[in-house]
Amino acid sequence: DQGVIIVWDLPAAKELNRWQVKDWVRSVGISTDGETVAASQHVPYRDKIKVKPSFHLWDAGTGKMKMDLTKEITGGMTAVAYSPDGKWLAMCRGNIELEGPTGKVTLFDPSTGKKVRELTPGHSRGATDLAFHPDGKHLFSAGRDQLVKVWRLEDGKLVREFGKFVDRGYWITSISISPDGRL
Repeated sequence: DQGVIIVWDLPAAKELNRWQVKDWVRSVGISTDGETVAASQHVPYRDKIKVKPSFHLWDAGTGKMKMDLTKEITGGMTAVAYSPDGKWLAMCRGNIELEGPTGKVTLFDPSTGKKVRELTPGHSRGATDLAFHPDGKHLFSAGRDQLVKVWRLEDGKLVREFGKFVDRGYWITSISISPDGRL
């Protein structure tokens, strides 16, 4: 919540780079080549004034902003992820204070920063996390509605839902897919 992004060399447990951003960092996604960090940022509520979140792509080596995608988003972002092949950048929204399917998932072209499509219907009361399937053809999203949704990347169609819809209750807060794609 101090607006710092840190890049680590995991095997060496060594910090490679660190830079300050304007707002709190809500989530990050790392490009498959390790050169770009996608960061969703927001300002915390102050005196009940809502501040629009921001979305930037940063150079992992220099910490310099590569692209500002803020104009492409609406609402608070909860997760960002790059596809394993680097073709897609996905983000999801999680506005719990709003009723209805506010947890939309959006796909971007990471090379241009342009919005490709929005996946609908969104998660009721907000999406919480994203994971690309290793097959490179599907994206999974989790939400506050206790559902996991499977989306086909080619056309953005909803393929399947897992779980039982609950409007208020326990959330599915994170999702991960095994490397073989079976679990």
